[in-house]
Order: sequence, then structure tokens, then C-alpha cells
Amino acid sequence: MNRRLNFLFASALLCITAYAQTFRAAADLDSAVNQAVRDDKIPGAVLLIGHDGAVVYSKAYGNRAIIPAKEPMTTDTIFDIASLTKVVATTSCIMKLFEEGKIWIDAPVTTYLPEFQGGQSTITVRDLMTHFSGLRPDVDLEPPWSGYDTGIHRALVDNPAGRPKLNSSTAISISFCWARSSNASAACPKTNTPNGFSSIRWA
Repeated sequence: MNRRLNFLFASALLCITAYAQTFRAAADLDSAVNQAVRDDKIPGAVLLIGHDGAVVYSKAYGNRAIIPAKEPMTTDTIFDIASLTKVVATTSCIMKLFEEGKIWIDAPVTTYLPEFQGGQSTITVRDLMTHFSGLRPDVDLEPPWSGYDTGIHRALVDNPAGRPKLNSSTAISISFCWARSSNASAACPKTNTPNGFSSIRWA
């Protein structure tokens, strides 16, 4: 049985390698990324190209850390994409939920999060999505706190305190609307694939 599994794994690896070798743009892409590393524009990178639901090219370049010591980049390195999660994950998933009729853009946030601002808020999902909620840029960091549940609670009870702006509190509330209104992986199946985003969190 083990020999058969090893054979199948080796065969799959050879197929992937053969496909990668015939990927016509590979040399040009490798050259561009390696040049960026040599020019100190980036310490390293991971390139992954998918087509028809399959990974057709994957390669690591440079280093994923240079201080205090160099660490070579690997294809399984996890990157912190910070506020890109607002547009890459949250926005696309809210769009998917709207398309499926599971969330209404002009509905009050309290429709999905009854505890939001004590249940008395008139802020809508649209206000959150267009950054017109007036929520603060971030929740209080003092006294020190930690944990997902604590962060969510602080975002939900925070009140508008200024002019509308892009902020993390807004993104947290939108993300929790998404999670509360539907199972996240079911709502966004296209972002829960081997070459997609299976573990995105707000930042």
C-alpha cells in the first residue's frame, strides 16, 4: 500500500514538474522576481499561478526574513496582507452573500448583529461598506487585551466618534456580519480552495 501511495505521489509530482517546465512565461517571471530581489526592492516572494482550478506554477524566491538571521523563502510561507483583507476577502464575500440573498446592503447592521451598539444603531451595512459609519479608526488598546472574542465585542459596542473614514473597526463589523449571516466557507466557496484563501482574517 505504501509503495502504491509513493508511486502515485511521485507520478503527480512529475506531472506538476513537467507542466511547470512547459509553462512558457516561467523564465520571464523568474527573471522579473529575481531581479526585484537583487535590487533590494523585496527580500523575497512566492509566485503561484492557477488555471482551471489547478496550480500550474509555484516557486519561492529570496528570503522570508533577513533580521535577525536570513531565512529562505518557502512556498508555504504565510504572509500578513493586513488591510488588503478588507477588499480581497470581506468585500468579495459580502458581494457573494448579497448575490445569494443572504444579506441586504441597506439593512441596519443590527439585523445581523443585534448587539451592535446596544441594538439602537441606525448604521446600515452600506454605511460600513462605504466607510460612512463614523466609527473610530481602531478600538482602544488600553488597558491591554487579547483574543478574537474580546476584539469583536469592543468593535460591536464602539460608537461613532467622528467623520466617516476607512478604519479597522468598520472592517471588523463587516466581517462579523459576514460570519454571522452565513457560514463563511459556504458563502464564499471560491475563496476556500487549495489555491485560494482558506484562512483569511481581518487586520
